[in-house]
Amino acid sequence: MPFKIRRGLSWCRCAGRIVFLDLAADRYFCLSPCVQPAFERMLAGDDRPDRAVQALIDQRVLVPAGSGSGDPRPAPRPARGDLLAGSPLAAPPAALVAAFAAHYKAMALLRCYRLADIVGRIEADRRRPGLHGEAAREKARRIAAAFAIAGAWLRVDGRCLPRALALLSVCRRHGVRADLVFGVRLDPFTAHCWVQLGDEVLVGDYEQVRVYTPILAVR
Repeated sequence: MPFKIRRGLSWCRCAGRIVFLDLAADRYFCLSPCVQPAFERMLAGDDRPDRAVQALIDQRVLVPAGSGSGDPRPAPRPARGDLLAGSPLAAPPAALVAAFAAHYKAMALLRCYRLADIVGRIEADRRRPGLHGEAAREKARRIAAAFAIAGAWLRVDGRCLPRALALLSVCRRHGVRADLVFGVRLDPFTAHCWVQLGDEVLVGDYEQVRVYTPILAVR
């Protein structure tokens, strides 16, 4: 019987290990070394049942094809730089107020809703028409500048998720089809999230982002 990765799981290969993000459970986990080869065989098209494959089924990593499985989300694009690199930071008061308001709204959303529900709402909005090319980059640059300035007053250290959600919400409101990206690193395990337009990171976090392996892009 053919198997597929369960819907709601995203994965990446980080430092030689297979790491998963389970949005519904709001958790990250690694495959154990004894079952990782079976997962890699499955990726190569060999899903013959054995004890290791059964372990992946028992852990609900794999499900029968057509039963709760679905097409994986598009692979995140590796970041290659900061959108604001070399740009002067300036923003009108209204843009700063919008950044502050979006940040506090994101904090409230995270207290009231599960991450999976928030991601679902973002993905449901993907069909709304947006800006393209240089028009999108210029609008994103203005929004990012406001958030970079507002960050001097907001307590953003260790709060990458509300900051990213706030920035994404303002981008989407103005027609900028940016992505919310989650990444991981091992030894020790840490996770991070950020907003990316193409291969450029908004709000000057590339030096931090580049040490993380992207595991999920919400578009």
